[in-house]
Amino acid sequence: MEEKQVQGAPVHKRRVPYSGTHPRRFEEKYKEHDPEKYADTVARVIEKGSTPAGMHIPIMVKEILDFLQIRPGQKGLDATLGYGGHTRKMLEKLTEASGASGLTDEVYIKDDVQTKGDSWKNPEENSEDNSRDNPEDNSRDNPEDNSRNNPKDNSEEVLREKAPEGHLYALDVDPIEIVKTGERLQKAGYGEEILTILQQNFANLETVAKEYGPFDFMLADLGVSSMQIDDPKRGFSYKADGPLDLRLDPQHGIPASQRLRELNREELIGMLVENSDEPYAEQIASEICKTFKKGRSMDTTTALREAIERALCFLPENKEKKDILKKTCQRVFQALRIDVNSEFEVLEAFLNALPEALADGGRVAILTFHSGEDRLVKKAFQQYYREGIFEEIATDVIRPTAEECRQNGRARSTKMRWAIRAGR
Repeated sequence: MEEKQVQGAPVHKRRVPYSGTHPRRFEEKYKEHDPEKYADTVARVIEKGSTPAGMHIPIMVKEILDFLQIRPGQKGLDATLGYGGHTRKMLEKLTEASGASGLTDEVYIKDDVQTKGDSWKNPEENSEDNSRDNPEDNSRDNPEDNSRNNPKDNSEEVLREKAPEGHLYALDVDPIEIVKTGERLQKAGYGEEILTILQQNFANLETVAKEYGPFDFMLADLGVSSMQIDDPKRGFSYKADGPLDLRLDPQHGIPASQRLRELNREELIGMLVENSDEPYAEQIASEICKTFKKGRSMDTTTALREAIERALCFLPENKEKKDILKKTCQRVFQALRIDVNSEFEVLEAFLNALPEALADGGRVAILTFHSGEDRLVKKAFQQYYREGIFEEIATDVIRPTAEECRQNGRARSTKMRWAIRAGR
């Protein structure tokens, strides 16, 4: 007899089947996608030094919190919400002694800072690793002066009268992940009294700060989140086949596949050199242009990876070639992602707005993952220090510990810089 579906009963959704004893593809790793239900599995993956599928492990949490010195009653901004790992740790500090944790009110996500009260938005209704280089750091301003590497604790000097619970604002441009993260934080008990999530690019810091600032503490983690990198549908990684997209916000702008067609050989070379210091830029640019001239497409991550392999066919077949190909793919995908999302321009806009966005005595920490980003942050911090806008800045970068790098390989290229706003 044929079974009948009981009206109103939930439809059972079967998990994605996989061959072999262990899932290999992103969508097959159903246990890693549900860390609350399969905590033991997730813990084992992390212990091996890997990042569970669909998750992101926050980097340098202790170093960030030690510097920011977050206290209940303050107002803060997480400029790059992502998976919400840093956000949650900052919220814990913000509610540590205020009794504000455990809130159950709905968190609101706003896609425009002038819009009030917009409720949850479903992106469907609203129509690798980081692949970053780790160059030798030559960023010491004055090796003999370490005073600004250990900021003084001036918490009593900058304490201001505020509502006891404080508030944290968080920005993210990704319409897909922002909803998931908002739901996770709401389930953790952080409601709208303590947390406001804005669907905004952090390039819009000036506008955000005018309405919600100034801020006592700020964090910007410039890395791409692991759940974006690992999802083949987002096209961030050469390791899995997927559409060559690379947009942080897939609802706006053009995908990487279209951007490649717009650039000539000289422009491709310039993009690869400027964004990732690619040593094989000329060979790769020539191969990409040759592919298009033959009438072939480059709409997938696999197609671009194969073009890179063809461009480097002159390399001798030895053990080193595999590693060279891997690192070259990482650099090319990085350079293209930076170009598609205008990442340098976004960072410059953020840095330009930083002085007015910080309250007197306010603290900012920025995590960078490649030399181009770090140079921009270093230059801006030094300029603001010389002008008396910042009273203290880090004289050198802070790096993650060896133990953290062992547990999370994606932390290896991280550099942290910090600054403290002078009084006006």
